Amino acid sequence: IQVGQGDLSASVGAFGEWEDDAFRDALSRAVEAADEAEVPVGMLALDAEGIDRWLDAGVDFMTVGVDVAYLQDGAREAKAHFEDAVDE
Repeated sequence: IQVGQGDLSASVGAFGEWEDDAFRDALSRAVEAADEAEVPVGMLALDAEGIDRWLDAGVDFMTVGVDVAYLQDGAREAKAHFEDAVDE
């Protein structure tokens, strides 16, 4: 299963609050139920902190990052390189 942390946190009234007790309890119950059913659990991580957080929560796999952010980062890097090259 892929747990949507935004959806899960919103459903317990703690949108985006990963340290909230209700969120952590709901995630823990989902991971435990999936483990008992021998179903791998995945989540989205946007940075190294997120990777560590979800590994500590017991998830089995992750989608790391989002394509739009990678495109933005690449475009910014290319623009900065171009501007540096033109200034030389």
